[in-house]
Amino acid sequence: MKDSVPKPDDMKNMSEHLAKLESYPDLDVNIMRETKINKVLKAIIKLEDIPREDEFNFKQRSMALLEKWNKLLAADDVAPASNGINGKGSGDKVSVDTETKTATSSAETGVKEHAEAEPAMAEV
Repeated sequence: MKDSVPKPDDMKNMSEHLAKLESYPDLDVNIMRETKINKVLKAIIKLEDIPREDEFNFKQRSMALLEKWNKLLAADDVAPASNGINGKGSGDKVSVDTETKTATSSAETGVKEHAEAEPAMAEV
């Protein structure tokens, strides 16, 4: 069914499913990650032809949900680093490399810089 074409008769039901997702004010980020529902929404946006799109606005609604969820996911990705141990701030800043999508804490950066600055031991 993955590559099957959506049927016009199914669109009302699909709209109801989407409305249910829209009804959750702040969907738990763990649910988003585990179900990968955001991938489904991205696939909807990429579809060239969706039956009854003019009636149900699937693409626009999917984009709106993705924007909302991306903010929640971004906030969740930052929250653990700022909470520290036992909910207290660690004071350690986190930077994100948008090219590789990796995060590096300032403590890790300091260790790398220190290691690079130390001259290699001479062989005896």
